[in-house]
Parts: sequence; structure tokens; C-alpha cells
Amino acid sequence: MSTPRSALQHQISRAPARALIERVAAGGPGAGTLAILTGPVGSGKSSVVRDVLANLPGFQGVHAAVLPWESDRPGSLLEHVAVKTGAASAEALKEASLLDSGPGGVPSPAAIAGLGTSLARHIDIPGAATVIVVDDAHNADAASLRQLAGMTRRFLHGRIAVILACDELGGAADDELLTLSGIADVLTAVPPLQVSEVRELVYATVGAPIDAAAAVALRRITGGWPGRIQEVLQAAPADHWRTPDPTIPLPAAWATSLRGRLAPLSDGVRRIAEAVAIFDRGGPVHLVRDLAEDPEGECLDDAVAAGLLRVTSRPGGSTVDFTVPMDRAVLLAELPPARRGRLHRKAAARLAEAGDDVGALNQRAHAADGPDAELSGELAAHGRATGGLGHWR
Repeated sequence: MSTPRSALQHQISRAPARALIERVAAGGPGAGTLAILTGPVGSGKSSVVRDVLANLPGFQGVHAAVLPWESDRPGSLLEHVAVKTGAASAEALKEASLLDSGPGGVPSPAAIAGLGTSLARHIDIPGAATVIVVDDAHNADAASLRQLAGMTRRFLHGRIAVILACDELGGAADDELLTLSGIADVLTAVPPLQVSEVRELVYATVGAPIDAAAAVALRRITGGWPGRIQEVLQAAPADHWRTPDPTIPLPAAWATSLRGRLAPLSDGVRRIAEAVAIFDRGGPVHLVRDLAEDPEGECLDDAVAAGLLRVTSRPGGSTVDFTVPMDRAVLLAELPPARRGRLHRKAAARLAEAGDDVGALNQRAHAADGPDAELSGELAAHGRATGGLGHWR
């Protein structure tokens, strides 16, 4: 099932794009803007930067995508940008690299600096305005990033903006991007879609409306990231979403990815992940360790070190949750029903002991495997109480 690009672009939160457009357009001659746009895979960074390029009339737009294997070759991104702007030809760069190279046959620092100077001279002219967008900047070589960032501080005549779109400051250029974030004029992140936006995206993609409950479930499973929502929509025929209360299919690639990341880790790490999975929005660190029988926290440490989980400090205690939201849905789908029930019941008991009646009630509801008049009554009473306070969600 194909998705029109216009549908995706329409649903990306336009706040980051609007902020970038306004900042870049406001600059005068000799002005430069360095912006860093972050978001996880599937968040829609590419759509945001396309919106920026499309809404800056009078600017020369240069869109450069970086490939993972280019990070080890200094100057590779800069060469790509120089060719796209017309500052240098591909053949000339090839000959220059061969003539002036450092150890291993890669361009020397002097050659890279010279290319940066040539690029700056080509676009720093009166009346010129240039926007250079680097997609997947976390894969870029550090030398190129430094040259491009430097241009935003050295122009005299033209206007320039360099926008670096990256995966939450991760990857080969992590240290360089962290350094550049300290001098960036704009630091912005792509936010997840809201429930109303999820419903609009589903309708634009499959031509079928879904109710708020289905949109909430879809947002919870995917983290609200458009690319991940598209993966779910493509995991079932379009007619599936026209049925009342459609189930949320899980793409097979999600399970494959999680199994690959869990394979080199211990069984204790999987138990920690399963314990986290029973909480809708992450669980208290001490309770997760209790549920997973990890008294010393070693398995939790391993899970965090592997990038599977992240710990967040909050007033009153720390919580732990998945770095990839989809992992929760995969683990819950694979968790044997009896073990899942035991985890929910144990969590309910511990939360009740701690005085968290609402949390305990939620865990008891998840543990229920059949009609329970007492539980139903408590849930109804809780619903009336929260509704009376204006808490409708």
C-alpha cells in the first residue's frame, strides 16, 4: 500500500518547520544560521526539512543526504555540497583528492579547508541566499560539519543557513554534533503526533476514519511517530481499518529487530524488559527490578548500556522505559499469558502497598482474564471520580 508524500507532509507537526523558516528568512546580508533538528527514526525529520526548503522563496536550497559508510571519509559531505551548489565539479574534486591526499588516500585537512573556502566564495556574494540541509547528519564526517558550521559565522555578503537533521545526537558524528549544539542558533525537535493528527494521518493514508480509542492505541504503540504509524498501516490491508474497533497489527520487522538486539544479552535483561513492558508509560526503577528479580540492578544496567532502556529521574523516584516505543508492544505480544498475569498481579500488590491505588487498579485491570464484578465496580467508581474532576482521558 503506497502513501502519497503529501499526506505524510501534511501530518508532520509544522511547528519546527515554521520556526526554522522564520529564523532563516529574518536574516539580512552577512547573516548565518546554524540549526540542529533532532528526532528518532520515523519522526518525520526529512518531511520537515522538505517543508523548509519549499517555503523559502529566493533561497537556493541544497538538500544533501549522508550515507552511513561516508562518516569515515573526511570531506565527503563537503564535496557533495560543493557539487550540488556548482562550486566544484565532480571530476575536478576527484582529481584534487588524488593529487592532495593524506594517509590512506583520503583528502588532507588542507584540501578540505581549501574546498570549504571555495564553496564559501561561490555562495557568499551580494544578494545570494543559500540553505544547506544535511539529512541524517549523525552519519556525516566531522570535518565537513565543521566547515559548514563555520560558514554560518564567516559570511560577509550573502545569507546562509545550515540545517543539520539527526537522530537525537547519535551515530558516528555524536561528539561533533554535541559540540555544534553548543553554538547552534536553533535547537529544535520533531514532536510526536497528537491523537487528532494520528486520526487525520490514518484517514489520509487508508481513506477510513478511526475512533479516538484506536488512535490512542496506535499512538501509544508507535510513540506517535509518523513513519512507524505508516509501518503499522501497511501491515494490514486498507479494508482492515474500515472494520469497527480494528486490531493493531505489529509489523514483523519490529519483532525481528528486537530479537536481534536481545540475542547477545542475558535472560535477566529480557526479564527486565518484560517487567517494563507491563507499564503503559514506563515503570518505577525499584519496582521493575523487584518484578524482574534483579536486586543488585545489574541486568537493568546492562539493558541501559545496550540502549534497550533509558532511565529518567523524576521527583519522588526514577522511572525506566523503552528507547524504542514499539518494543513494548512486541514484548507484550510474545509474553506468555500466565507470566504476564503474574507480573501484573505482583505489580498491583506492590503499588497498593506503596499507597498508589490508581496504579494498582490499572495493573489489576490488565491482569484480569475474565469477568470480575468487584474490579468492574472499582473501575466504574474511579471513572466517575476522575470524570467529575474533568479528567476525560
